[in-house]
Amino acid sequence: MARQLLHALKVATTPPPLSEQVSPLTSDGLGTMLRWFGPFASDERLLTKYAYASSGALNASQMFLGIRRLPDLPDGIHYFHPLERALYCIADHMSDEDGVRAWIVGKRSRI
Repeated sequence: MARQLLHALKVATTPPPLSEQVSPLTSDGLGTMLRWFGPFASDERLLTKYAYASSGALNASQMFLGIRRLPDLPDGIHYFHPLERALYCIADHMSDEDGVRAWIVGKRSRI
């Protein structure tokens, strides 16, 4: 019985194979991903809820994105404002590699 249960758990947690077709990231695709890093309001909760762990719903982290050659967005370092769900360019220089890089910085004052 235990062996069957372990096998069932292993089968259930095996990730599906990666697709061989990977589409390039677009500004719309980035916006869809960033949506999950903003707060979600609910009439059933006193504090807003996040899709990731946020101790006491205090959102003790800040997200910065390095963007280079992404359509419709200027190259540079951007701050993601979670309440406004908006990107603000804070520096216009990025590395020589195309794409998007993310940094999540914890704010000790909120922990």
